[in-house]
Amino acid sequence: MSLEVNHLNYQDVRIVFLGTPQIAAEGLTHLLDRGFKVVGVVSQPDACQGRGRTLVPSPVSQVALARNIPLHRPIKLNRDFSFVENLHPDLLLTYAFGQILSSKVLALSKSYAPLNIHASDLPDLRGASPMQTALLRGDTHTAVCLMEMVKAMDAGRVFARVGIDIAPSMNFTALAAAVSHAADQLIDQYLPQYLAGTLKGEPQDETKVTICHMFSKSDEYLDPALTPAQFVNRVRAFSLKPGAFFVLEDGTQIKVYQAQVSNLAGEEGRIICADHGRLTVAVKGGSVDLLNVQKQGKKAMSIKDFLNGNRHLQNLRVKAVAEVFPPEEDR
Repeated sequence: MSLEVNHLNYQDVRIVFLGTPQIAAEGLTHLLDRGFKVVGVVSQPDACQGRGRTLVPSPVSQVALARNIPLHRPIKLNRDFSFVENLHPDLLLTYAFGQILSSKVLALSKSYAPLNIHASDLPDLRGASPMQTALLRGDTHTAVCLMEMVKAMDAGRVFARVGIDIAPSMNFTALAAAVSHAADQLIDQYLPQYLAGTLKGEPQDETKVTICHMFSKSDEYLDPALTPAQFVNRVRAFSLKPGAFFVLEDGTQIKVYQAQVSNLAGEEGRIICADHGRLTVAVKGGSVDLLNVQKQGKKAMSIKDFLNGNRHLQNLRVKAVAEVFPPEEDR
């Protein structure tokens, strides 16, 4: 697909935007506020939320509805793409859409190679969970890339990237905010250049590829077999949503939103301190101080407030992940 200079004003380029979560909604909003011509939006179907299981549009769908932009919410876009086809887009732009696109759908981007905004320093962390995985690994740097969409997952040429430093205090919510800001920079500085044909895409180094995967509920579990650093990084990766958690031997489930490596020692898997405003869990090779927690059915609170209403935690055992999520029996 040719990337020669397009003589149209970039604001005349017909863009179909594909995305789903809040971070993509922020990107769509920024795209619209900067005057780009978004002629249609594709998002995941409405999802059930809350105790009443009410169908709620995705954050991207909500932006499209509020801005009166034509919206399509297919179960499988690859089987239901006439909406996109009929819009005659010059460019498909995806951002955390949540579905893999077929060659037929990608070919609907008629004037430009389709683009994706991907939250990693490609070729590192191709896949569905780059931000959480970067935090789980304890990375100190990542990036957001403007890349070509191809059939292979996140394997296209990279046209631009904006780097992000990951501070030790950053959790997923903070990193997502930094990624959103970097994505805005890509839209402001590099998307017009791409549409003008002045950006040269760089092929990714296939020898440096790493892959990240979708997470299951068990991945959010704070197993006492984790090292202190692994425990803290898991807390960071899933805070503030959905929240990493553990279960005590009495069945109490506790989410942890902030933690730090501790200097106390004790039996692995036990709560070794639960007084004087300190709640400490012994884990593999050390211990961790919990700083902000939430008991199931209650509000999140500081440890001081939590301990005021939750006494007698001293020496309780934290269940291992296999006790909470038993492995499937051999068939």
